[in-house]
Amino acid sequence: MLEANPDEQDVIRYTNRVYLPNEWRSILFTPDTRDFCTPPLLEILNTNIPEKKAYIGFENFTDKDAVIVPPWVTGVIGQSGDEVKVSLVKSLPECFQINLIPLDKEFFQLVQNPEFTILNALHQKYTAVIEGQIIEIQMGEKIFKIEVGELQVINSGKPENAKSAYLLNCDVYCTLNNKDKIDLHTEMVIDEESEICPTCFLVVKKVDMDIHKEKCNETMYSCTLCGNRIKGGNFKAHLLDEHNQQ
Repeated sequence: MLEANPDEQDVIRYTNRVYLPNEWRSILFTPDTRDFCTPPLLEILNTNIPEKKAYIGFENFTDKDAVIVPPWVTGVIGQSGDEVKVSLVKSLPECFQINLIPLDKEFFQLVQNPEFTILNALHQKYTAVIEGQIIEIQMGEKIFKIEVGELQVINSGKPENAKSAYLLNCDVYCTLNNKDKIDLHTEMVIDEESEICPTCFLVVKKVDMDIHKEKCNETMYSCTLCGNRIKGGNFKAHLLDEHNQQ
């Protein structure tokens, strides 16, 4: 297993997809694999520590004699250069509910409508997850680390807890651990030396507001109505032009 180089990371960093050795081409796409997950889903585990594993998808083939993985995979199962075992997955229970734990405290300050936004970031990029693993997602220019919390799948028509789940083509209900979330609707006590930023709603010292606005105007925020990423300085114009809201 090797961690992706910068060019490869441009393609696979914020996904669970990998590059596989060319000689595996005759194994991956054959009549014998038609009964397995499509597109291909693979389990990768550290041969020295088998309990460390992840689910990966297929991006492309490589001339290198190694599986090329995004950085978060090495963080989950070992180090670049470790020996791994890779096997095709025939089936995995479809995800019904996923609890995600943003590990960056500023996540809830920068991301509006976070449940929708985070599912949109995961869509088609992570085909399966395991409880406890830490993945990376990109929102605009910002990168967030997200821990996968409790998972539920449907078994015999009823939801039940699971350690892993398939995400592709599933109608997934997402909940977030929001212990770091700031409730913008809670009454805030503001002293005479402070005021509320009209863009991010944080309480800022008046003497610092000009500097704060410069940063806030360049920060990317997610629109709660369409999910698009918009610079703070353009947010009011976006709401008016695209959604006819003041």
